[in-house]
Amino acid sequence: MLNDTLGFVCGLNQTLLKTTDAGLTWQPVNTGLNAYYWALDFIDESNGMIACGGGKVLKTTDGGNTWTVHQAGDASDLYAIDIIDSLHIITAGANGKNVYSSDGGVTWIQNNRLQHDELNSIKFIDTNTGYTIGIYQAESWGIRKTTNRGATWFAPPSPNLSEWELELLPGGIGYSVGSNLWIAKTTNGYDNWEGLFLNANFVDVFFTGELTGYAADGRYTGGPLYKTTDGGLTWFGLPNFPSQVFTSSLRSIYFTDSLTGFAGSAPARIIKTTDAGESWYIVNRTGLTDTIGLINRFFFINPTTGWAVTTRGGILKTTDAGENWFAQLNAGISVIFRSIYFIDSLYGWTANGAQWPFKTTNGGENWIQQINTNIWLSDDVYFYNYLKGWIIVGNKLYYTVDGGNEWIQDPQIYTYSRNFETISNNHFIITGTNIYESVDTGQVWQNITEQVGSYFTALHAPKIYLAYGVGPLGYIIRYIDTSLIPVELINFSAEQIENKILLKWITATEINNYGFEILRSKNLTNWEIIGFVSGNGSTSSQSNYSFNDTELSGDRFYYKLKQIDYNGSYEFSEIVTIDIYINNYSLFQNYPNPANPTTTITFSIPQKTEIKMELFSIAGEKIKDILNEEKDKGIYKIDINLSNYASGIYFYQMSTKSGYTATKKITLIK
Repeated sequence: MLNDTLGFVCGLNQTLLKTTDAGLTWQPVNTGLNAYYWALDFIDESNGMIACGGGKVLKTTDGGNTWTVHQAGDASDLYAIDIIDSLHIITAGANGKNVYSSDGGVTWIQNNRLQHDELNSIKFIDTNTGYTIGIYQAESWGIRKTTNRGATWFAPPSPNLSEWELELLPGGIGYSVGSNLWIAKTTNGYDNWEGLFLNANFVDVFFTGELTGYAADGRYTGGPLYKTTDGGLTWFGLPNFPSQVFTSSLRSIYFTDSLTGFAGSAPARIIKTTDAGESWYIVNRTGLTDTIGLINRFFFINPTTGWAVTTRGGILKTTDAGENWFAQLNAGISVIFRSIYFIDSLYGWTANGAQWPFKTTNGGENWIQQINTNIWLSDDVYFYNYLKGWIIVGNKLYYTVDGGNEWIQDPQIYTYSRNFETISNNHFIITGTNIYESVDTGQVWQNITEQVGSYFTALHAPKIYLAYGVGPLGYIIRYIDTSLIPVELINFSAEQIENKILLKWITATEINNYGFEILRSKNLTNWEIIGFVSGNGSTSSQSNYSFNDTELSGDRFYYKLKQIDYNGSYEFSEIVTIDIYINNYSLFQNYPNPANPTTTITFSIPQKTEIKMELFSIAGEKIKDILNEEKDKGIYKIDINLSNYASGIYFYQMSTKSGYTATKKITLIK
C-alpha cells in the first residue's frame, strides 16, 4: 500500500491490480507487457517499477496509468526490485542475477551472478550497501551483503536462513521470512540475525547432563548446531561452530563428557570440541578409500575408544579420545552405514543400507558381513548383552536371543521406524513416524505417538529418569520420571559480583534431599569441597539456592554440585565454568571493623606478583608483617589476630613489586 487507500498487487500472467479504496475493490491495470510480474516497488504515489519475467522492468511515473518497458541485463527472470531513490534501482532474480541502475532505470549494469538459483528479495540501505536472500538447490542459501552496488557479495557475520522476503527498517531493525515457519529478526544493524522461532529440522540430540544439551539441525550445510543450558527451555546456535568445513548437512553429534564432543558430516570429516562447544577443530582421519560420504553415526565405549561410520562404506575407530581416527573397514560406496553399536570393547554390530549388517568380535580388527541372516537394509541396531539384541529394518523390528544367528520379526512394530533408543537398561524407545515404548526390556511395545503429540527422530537420555527427543520444525520433547528423580535441577549458574562468585541453582522438585556440597576446581581434576547448603527434603515446589565463593585465586574456576539424599546416595550436577575478571589492584576495608580482636583483610591482584602487607601503629611504626610472598592473579582474604595489641587506631598497607601501594585504617577494640 502506498497510503491508506492506494495500493497495487502483481502476479502471474501479466496480473496487475490497483485499489483506491483500501482494498475493498480492485481494478485490473493493462501495462501492455505479456509476462509474469514477480515484484513491485514504489518510491512515492507516482513513481514505481515492476520486476518481470524475461529480465524486463516496467516503469511508471504517473501512478500506474502508463508504463514503459526496460530491459535490465539478460533475459533471466527478475523476482525482486528495490527503488533506492529516484535514480538508483537494484533488481535481482533467477540464477543469481542482480542488475543495478544509476539513471532511474534507463540503463542497467549487470553484476556477477551469485551462487543462488533464485534471489527472491533485495533491499538496499543506501546507494552502495544492500542485502539479498534466496535459495540454492531448493534450500535457503542465507543472506548476502554488498557494499559496492552488487559488484561483489559476501555473507555477513550472522546470516539469517530465510529465503523469501526481506524488509529492512530504520534504526538497524529488519525482518525476513521463509519456508518452514522461518522468521528472523535483526535489531543491531542488518548483519546479525536471530530466528524468532526455533524451527530447525533436528536430526540428532545429545545431553551431557540434566541441563546442558546439543541438537543438530539437518536442514543446511554444516548445521547449525544448537545448545541449551537450561534443560531445553531455550536454545541458541553455537556462534563458533565451523559449518564451513562441511559440504553437507549434519547427521550425528556425540559427547564423551561435559566438555568433549564430536560432530561430523561430508567430506567424511570429524570435528572436536574440548570446551563445551565454544571452539572446534578438525581431527585427523586416515585410511578411508572414499572421503566423500557423510559421518552418519558416532559410538564411544569409553572416553578414549570410539567408532564412526560413513554413508559410503567406511568404519573409523579412535583410541586416543578422538584426536586421530583410522579406517577399520572400507566396505564400498554402495554400503550406507547408518548405525554402529558395541556391547564392550570387542563385540560390535552395524546397521546399514544396501547390504547385510557387519559384526566384529575383536574390536573391529575384522568385520564379518552377516550374509546368512534375513536382515537387509537396516536402520539401527542395539544389543542388550551378547545374546539379546534388536535391529530396525524399515517398518519392521527384529530381535535375536542367540547373538544374531537368527533374527525374529516382532509383530508389535508395523510402521516406519528410525532409531532404537534407550533410557535405561529396561526402558526403550523406537522413534520414527510412530513412537513405540517398552518398559520391560523389549517384551511388550506400546504405540505412544498420541501421548507425545507428534513423532520425533532422535532421543537421548542423560539420566535413567530424563530424556529429550527432537524432530522437525524445532520439535523438542522432554520425558521425566518423577518417581525416580531425587532432585530435578533446572538451572545452575555462576556469576562474578565484585570480589566474589555467586552460585545460584534452582530445583523443580525434591525427594529426600539432604543438601548440596559445593565443589570447586581449577583444572577439572582436583576438586575441593568449599561449602554445603541444606536441601528442602521432599517438595514439589520450586526451590532457589545460592552460595558465595569468596576465596578466589586464579584465572578460571569450575564448579559442580553434589546433591546428597538422606540415605547417602548422591548425584553430581553439570559443571559450570567462569573466568575471573580482575582489572585493577585493590585493597578493601577490613571486616569487621572495629576488630575484636580478629578481622579479615581482602585484596585483589590482576596478575601474578609479589605482595607485601604490613601493620603500622598510629605513630607510623611497623609492628607486624602480615604477608610477604608471591601470589597468582585472584581475590584473597587474610585473617589476622590482634589480641597482642592494645586498643586503638592502626594502619595496614599493601604494596606490590609492580608499584601499587594502598593503605587502610583499622580500629581495634577489646
